[in-house]
Amino acid sequence: MVPLLYAICRANPGSKLQWFISESSEPNVGLFRMVSWAFGPAIKAFAYCRPVIGIDGTHLSGRYKGKLLTACGYDADGHVVPLAFALVHEECNETWANFMKFVRTNVVGSRKVCVISDRHASILRVFKEPDLGWNVDAGEASHRYCSRHVVANFQDKFGKSLVPMVRAIFRQNQPYKFNKAFERLDNKNHEACEWLMSVGSDDPEAPNLEIWSRAHDDGHRWGIMTTNGPESLNNVFREARLLPVTALVEVTFYKSVKFFAERRKEAEKAIQSNLLNAPEVAQLLEKRRLKANNHKVKSFREQQKYEVLTPRRQDDGKKKGGRKHIVYIDRPGGVCTCVKPQLTGLPCSHILAVCGKAGVDSNQFVHGFYSAHTLLQTWTPEFNGFGNPDEWPRHNGPELEDTCCNMYANLKTC
Repeated sequence: MVPLLYAICRANPGSKLQWFISESSEPNVGLFRMVSWAFGPAIKAFAYCRPVIGIDGTHLSGRYKGKLLTACGYDADGHVVPLAFALVHEECNETWANFMKFVRTNVVGSRKVCVISDRHASILRVFKEPDLGWNVDAGEASHRYCSRHVVANFQDKFGKSLVPMVRAIFRQNQPYKFNKAFERLDNKNHEACEWLMSVGSDDPEAPNLEIWSRAHDDGHRWGIMTTNGPESLNNVFREARLLPVTALVEVTFYKSVKFFAERRKEAEKAIQSNLLNAPEVAQLLEKRRLKANNHKVKSFREQQKYEVLTPRRQDDGKKKGGRKHIVYIDRPGGVCTCVKPQLTGLPCSHILAVCGKAGVDSNQFVHGFYSAHTLLQTWTPEFNGFGNPDEWPRHNGPELEDTCCNMYANLKTC
């Protein structure tokens, strides 16, 4: 594993690698504790991703009993960008702290990003530590919970019957709709509401709604509500989890190579098709334009302020629409009382309706992270092969014991 990782890093400039090794009683032999790595092309790619990363850990299933930690970004179309990996003995305070410090130092840099995760205690600790670069109180990052994990925790405690109501709460963009959905749950089960309000907060009088509620997120998530990204990445490596660790590392490399090659072709095709925005974003905006055709717009031109009335409709037997929204197109990114543009960086149907009436180019309200050009830049960095073992650089450090018995022996307790 050691020569392989050094060979990959040498062949791919900008790649980063960090070992944690315990001393052994044998001379020039170290006991493996953990290793983190990030490929140079992926580090370059993150500069063109939204400032959001997802993190997750998954069990190794073969002879080597440990965990693979992953961090991923998201391209313009919401596809996963594999950013960093770590091979650890267990998810604990030490391993998550070391991995996240590695990600901050080598992948994210000084950029302020939002991290989406489950509620593992060791992950939560990362955002309170003063010297890892992720302290939320110091403004170094923002942290949000995966909505799917919170719903799963809720179901474990209260059963399935209330889950649809909880999911409805999570879906809301607007605070008033959030409050209505929350009130419906409260009328059904007050204890369930109290539990939900306690999520992410140690003080029942001061709920931490922004950590799990879309309506209170203030745009840090960029619309991403779950850790499906890193979990889907772990599924890509599902077969690799059965392999020896050296083979697992090799799989993370070749799977990343495949990701970049396939996504680059898709991005090049989008550019050749003269798309201004990433393909899935373009489809979403087209659906919103069709919806905008049925909106009624009233202009208050002197303030660049517009009132947009949506038509009434039936959706799953429920009356929807028939509401007024206020749109300001003189503010950066466009602002609407539906809150969608502020949460995602994409224009809602109300802004698109105003643009149609005012003869304004709506693409100015699409954030640059979603452009086809940005999509191509994300996947443009190329990987290089690392050659044959007899061509690899000589490793001058201690030899690592790399057996099933010794790999996780004598480790610091977390």
